[in-house]
Amino acid sequence: MIDIAKKHLDRGWSLFPLWPNTKIPMTTHGFKDSSNSIEQIQKWWSKTKDANIGIATGRKSGIVVIDIDVKKNKSGIRAKGKQSFKNIKGLLPITYTVTTTTKGWHLYYRSEIEIGCRNGWQPGIDIKADGGYVVAAGSVIDGKIYDEQD
Repeated sequence: MIDIAKKHLDRGWSLFPLWPNTKIPMTTHGFKDSSNSIEQIQKWWSKTKDANIGIATGRKSGIVVIDIDVKKNKSGIRAKGKQSFKNIKGLLPITYTVTTTTKGWHLYYRSEIEIGCRNGWQPGIDIKADGGYVVAAGSVIDGKIYDEQD
């Protein structure tokens, strides 16, 4: 995972470790502890080699991520992210995209302005920005990988 973390670090993103096989931060303050220091990244991943990777969103990494959710909730109702995305798709430029372990998507956009997170921005779509984080491509949960798209 250290090689994958370094790749994300090279993109200028501020990282922190997540417990293996989870989205849960290993650090005391989660995304607030994120770092773009190679020394800190090596220190974290030398202790837990299979730690997943969290990316602090917002100004800390210079990105805003649109999180499109399509998984079913506990009642078996599928999130409406796919339909909502169809409604806005033509408004968004093509960008770096990650498929999540539940077959949703994370769409990454550069941003240097302060934007807060917005859960439920559209049905099934959240905005991850200042005050939030996403799980990075290469991370694995239950044998499923967060996968970069070409």
